[in-house]
Amino acid sequence: MFSETRGGGAVVSFPGNMDHAQHIALSLAEINCLRAYVTTFAFTSESQVLKRLALVPGTSGLVQTLGRRSLKYVPEGLVRSAPFWELLRTAAIKAGLGEVLVDKLWDIASLQLDARVATRFINGSHSVHAFEYTALKSFQKAHQHRVACVLHLPSLDSLQFEQLQRREKESWPELRGGDDDYFTKKFAERYERRQAEIELADVIVANSSITARSHVEAGADAKKVRVVPLAAPPPIGRIHWCEQQKFAPLKCVWAGSFSLRKGAHYLLEAWRRLKAGGNAHLDVFGQVVLPREMQDSGFPNDLKFHGSVPREKLFEAF
Repeated sequence: MFSETRGGGAVVSFPGNMDHAQHIALSLAEINCLRAYVTTFAFTSESQVLKRLALVPGTSGLVQTLGRRSLKYVPEGLVRSAPFWELLRTAAIKAGLGEVLVDKLWDIASLQLDARVATRFINGSHSVHAFEYTALKSFQKAHQHRVACVLHLPSLDSLQFEQLQRREKESWPELRGGDDDYFTKKFAERYERRQAEIELADVIVANSSITARSHVEAGADAKKVRVVPLAAPPPIGRIHWCEQQKFAPLKCVWAGSFSLRKGAHYLLEAWRRLKAGGNAHLDVFGQVVLPREMQDSGFPNDLKFHGSVPREKLFEAF
């Protein structure tokens, strides 16, 4: 198996533990072609740290947060992490220190991950798989060493999304937040970086035809683009049903960040119009990413927020 110091193999770089990124690494590992999975902060599925921390009173919330960062699919010996800035970002989120500070820490963590891959993992590899905004330095170094660059794009062209977001905020003024000016000032610089990564990429992998089309319309070379849809777990084979359930309240689940990007404001409006009272209940699994002003105005009482949870707990809710 490839190691950090042995030549050859592919490097997968992602600042988190999304299943999609893990399975890219797993696919390469299965053909003995993965040199390293480089990330910021992650636990392996058998982490003794998590198990011991769970025994400490009052740490259940922290354990839940950290548990979401478990790597379940990548061979443990091939994981390389640099957790400092990501741990600071996680602490800032838990402490409620504001979106601007959290964003600044995210930016540092992302850029340092990219720089680390460029410095330590490109030379001697045959390809680098990286995700948008964390690939520029890696790709620049890769071109110097004739290493193939594969860029993964999990979301729409950010300029198209920025325009969509502005339209939404015109229609829904309550979505405007006190930090909007900060993010607006950051946009041009970040978009320029993303476009430079697309230009340097030898292959671009989009997660849907819509994502691919948005980037091609923004200038990406269509000949480089490949569409690989996200996979899904096996469907539920059987539902256990009893007659009494006819009269039970309707149970709904929201899975994912509760944000403008996911359309949370539309769900809130629909739920208010429903006026179901005790006849329906909604459980929200995911971080609430809406302006503080909108959160302070209150949500319907029949919504229960669980925060971000490990996938196993989410599947239990399903």
